[in-house]
Formats: sequence, structure tokens, C-alpha cells
Amino acid sequence: MSRIIASLCVVSLLASLALAADEKRAAATQAATQPAHPDTPAWRAFERFKKLDGLRWEGKSTKGWTEQLTYSLIAGDSVVMEQSAMAHDTAMVTMYSMDGDELYLTHYCAAKNVPRMKATQISDDGSELLFTFVDGLNLEDGRDTPHMDKAKVKFDGADSMHQQWTFYANGKERWMEEIRYNRTAAAASAAR
Repeated sequence: MSRIIASLCVVSLLASLALAADEKRAAATQAATQPAHPDTPAWRAFERFKKLDGLRWEGKSTKGWTEQLTYSLIAGDSVVMEQSAMAHDTAMVTMYSMDGDELYLTHYCAAKNVPRMKATQISDDGSELLFTFVDGLNLEDGRDTPHMDKAKVKFDGADSMHQQWTFYANGKERWMEEIRYNRTAAAASAAR
């Protein structure tokens, strides 16, 4: 009789272990199929920026100047770095990153300050964004220090996008710069 009880205990223990292993496998499968972040417009927009990694773009401004942009993923793929060359005889950098479920840009400007903006309007698919000023560095007179204050980004397709930048000083918007970008031929063909 004690052998039967012992055998039943072993069978019960094995069944419990098998059930626990099945539950662990199911949890791992569910975790692997779920995205690492929520599926929100902000995250969809950030994923669009991440896809620019390694790409080069050439843009022409409504003011007549041209520039080149390059994109790199940095900081464990948590930040997209946009580097601008040729526009203002000095390089500028704009960083795009998430803070929880909020998308921000930080712009290292030729005006020698660093405005930070939050995406306050985002289309559902993440292809159109409006960033608005939150705060910044090197703004001696606060918000009235001349700085970039708004940025609109629109992804027009795989090979084109445009941006609009608003400059702010003395309590009002001063001008809006629009730049249309196309992937350079070498980058566009390499990405296909």
C-alpha cells in the first residue's frame, strides 16, 4: 500500500512539474509575441525615425539653402541622432527619443542653445508630428531667447519627407522654415 501511495505522489509531482513547465512556456511565448512597448502613435512615430538609421537625405529649404542629413541609432537603439551639415556653416544635431510613452526631440542649434520639444500632435500612423517647445539649455532670457520653438515632421513616403521649423523670439514666432528632403540616390538604392 505504501508503494502505491508513493507512486501516486511521484505521479502527482510529475504532473505538477509538467503543468508548471507548460505555463512557463506559454508565458514565454506570449512575451515573445507582444511588442516591447505599447502600440501608440508616439511609438509608431519613433519606430519610423529608427528606420532612418544609416540613411542620408538631401534637403532644400524654402529660404533657398541646401543641407544633408544623416541618421544613426545610438544609446542601445533608444535614441535616433539626426546630423545636419551645410545648412548654416556649422553642424547641428537633433536627437529623437522616448520618455515613457512621450516622444521628444532635443535640438543642438546653430543659435548656441538647446531647445527640447515634445510631440504634442501625432497622426495615428505616426507619419505626421508636431513638436512644441518644453524647455531648453542656454536660454538666458527664458523663452524670449531666440530659439527653435516648433517642428513639424511629415514622412511622405520611403524616399521623401519634409520638416517645418518655427523660430521664436521676443514673445512671438519669427519665421517658419520648410525643408523638403529626398533620400540621396546612393542611400535610396542601398536601402532597397
